[in-house]
Amino acid sequence: MKSLFALATACPAAFALSLSSYLYQGQIHLSEPEIKVPVQLGVMSRCPDALLCESTFDEVLHKVGSKLDLSLVYVAKFDESESDFGVRCMHGPEECAGNVQQLCVHKYASPSTWWEFVKCQNYHGRQKIGEPDLALKCAQTAGVDWEASGAGKCAGLDGSGKGTEGVALLKESVALGAKLGVTLNSARTATYRDPPCHFPMQVYRSSPRLLRQSVFVSSLGPVCRRNASFLRPLDWVKEKLASGIKETQSPEEVQAAKEQAKKLGTSNVFEDVVTVKPPALPRAKKAKDVVKSKLPPKQRPNSHKYSTANFKISHRKLNMLGRQIAGKPIDYAILQMQFSEKRASMRIMNMLATARDHAGRYKRLQEGKLVVAEAWATKGKRPPTRIEPRGRGHYGTRTHPNSKLTVVLKEGKTIEEQKAAARKKKLNRIVSAALQREDKPIRNPSPTWGW
Repeated sequence: MKSLFALATACPAAFALSLSSYLYQGQIHLSEPEIKVPVQLGVMSRCPDALLCESTFDEVLHKVGSKLDLSLVYVAKFDESESDFGVRCMHGPEECAGNVQQLCVHKYASPSTWWEFVKCQNYHGRQKIGEPDLALKCAQTAGVDWEASGAGKCAGLDGSGKGTEGVALLKESVALGAKLGVTLNSARTATYRDPPCHFPMQVYRSSPRLLRQSVFVSSLGPVCRRNASFLRPLDWVKEKLASGIKETQSPEEVQAAKEQAKKLGTSNVFEDVVTVKPPALPRAKKAKDVVKSKLPPKQRPNSHKYSTANFKISHRKLNMLGRQIAGKPIDYAILQMQFSEKRASMRIMNMLATARDHAGRYKRLQEGKLVVAEAWATKGKRPPTRIEPRGRGHYGTRTHPNSKLTVVLKEGKTIEEQKAAARKKKLNRIVSAALQREDKPIRNPSPTWGW
């Protein structure tokens, strides 16, 4: 005689643990050793509790898998408005697709291969169950030939789970769950706090004729064992000592309670103190009465100063380049540095271009009128002296100087304006010899007439 115990977990996903038991006066008789006990789990493929229930039952299969005929009954509701599946799943159409995929693999593959397929989908997370890519990937992992075995044709070769045969299998599974009493409403009444129950059954070897009558085990009264956790002492402490919601009292109730406390002499000391209002301070003058001191207007900047970083060059050589661009328009100075053969000319050209851009962007100066008003070279920090070996044990010292060039840009005359001013100046210096003399003194007058 052997005893077999089937554990039913009361969780929203495993709505019912339907052991298709075959009873005869509370006992099961088995005569053939190859006959397996049918076990049906009412689940939803995307329900988190279903994943927990299946992972727990996976440990059972490792021990008594050869004695069980495991299958999944999927819970849903018939809904004709659902054009793809004809049923409405609790977690959306993707769950219906996942149900169809698992049913088709269960039909066209071995039980062990089908269970590996289900575990593969659960391993990748419930949010991905029902996706075509995951179905094809898990079929390859479990060793299911998706196209040749018939599972692909059943659930759809693309793995969408919308195959005609697969949808029919889903409807049959939902109808079977409804027949066994596994519904969504029964799931809402199950909680994790229910004490664990088990269904004891004794298995005897006898005639297999009694195995043809299936009785749903949930109709029997489960034998529940209460243990120390059934009392839930932590829940009792939390319920008794938890802070409740304090109702707000009306001002009238608060005032009545204060007067009652005064009569009893239990009033607050600070409430009995008479508050004296401080004397009112003289009204401050309004803003319009106060004469605001007018600050001088902020002057618009008329120059921009910029410089290069210290680099390896003599200040004498750098000052020559500074004199070359001093007093010239910025564009003309950049052009001079662009065609200069000096090594530092490229660095100075980049500095002038950056200074021109900053002057126009930050100082709002007109770039077309910028002139290099000033340019000078400055010595940098004195670098360490380097030793230079010489002949006959002698040595010398070498110092590599460094310096930088600073420029000041201001708005001035362009080249055309400078040429026009120079031409005007020359014309003003000319004294005409026309019939009408200009009112200007004669330069270098001769002692007598010129003829």
